[in-house]
Amino acid sequence: MKKTFIIISAVYGLLIIVLFILFFVKKTETAAVKNPELPIAIPDSLIPKQEKAITIAYVNTDTILANYKYYKAQIAQMEKSQASAEKQLEERFKKLEEDYKNYLTKIKLGLIKQEDAEKQFAEKQAELENYQMQLRNQLIEKEEKVANQLYDSILNHIAIFNKTAGYTYIIAQAKGSNILYSDPDLNLTQFILEGLNKSYEQWSSKKAVKPIK
Repeated sequence: MKKTFIIISAVYGLLIIVLFILFFVKKTETAAVKNPELPIAIPDSLIPKQEKAITIAYVNTDTILANYKYYKAQIAQMEKSQASAEKQLEERFKKLEEDYKNYLTKIKLGLIKQEDAEKQFAEKQAELENYQMQLRNQLIEKEEKVANQLYDSILNHIAIFNKTAGYTYIIAQAKGSNILYSDPDLNLTQFILEGLNKSYEQWSSKKAVKPIK
């Protein structure tokens, strides 16, 4: 009887081991994600075509910025706005200096308490600092708008040009860029610049250049 119990226990133990192995093997196989195919189809446009040659050209952005008439006009307006802001600040600083002298005089004459004068002067000084910050933020906002419009105008012009030209890549070259040498025959700068300036002249002849607000 005891031997029979031992044999039965051994058999049950073996069955338990087998079930244990089968359970975890099955679990492991289930947990593994088997997906030999992509969930979405690859468009034909993303599959390289050996017969299509890669063509590259470049544009010198330093030359564009130095000679693009639209950009030069906007920079002139920016400089005018900055000069106007500096003039306003200078006038307000002078007024604050006059107020400071007047407070000193009033304190000496006993027309105002020193602590009241200091409080009033501190409020005016804070107002001037806030005004200075406001002007600075306005100038920064204008600069960002000019930069975005410049980028869009150049990018759109090149996109229109490349519909006919059909280059694979048109890259930007500038001083300090990673391009150490470029073939002059691949330089599109002058052609792109002429097109940009001609488009700008046609636009400005119909409508005066508006400052960025």
